[in-house]
Amino acid sequence: MSIFMLAILATIILFWLHVFLYILTIIAAEALARVDVQTAGFENWQAFVILLLVSLTGLFLGWTARDYVPVMIQEFLPMLMDQS
Repeated sequence: MSIFMLAILATIILFWLHVFLYILTIIAAEALARVDVQTAGFENWQAFVILLLVSLTGLFLGWTARDYVPVMIQEFLPMLMDQS
């Protein structure tokens, strides 16, 4: 039964490999960042707060770029084209 379950798990992982690669990349990056922060002498809760703030900053910048950069390009591109 365990061999059957491992075969099913391996099939799911191979079928959804692109999703698993994103998840593994995120987990590996978090683990490396946590080790770096803790090596710098921070405690567990301080490392958590630092990683939380960095990740929320990245999320905010990504949302801002997604929402406002296309609008800025649409507004300023005609002005730039008229000047030349």
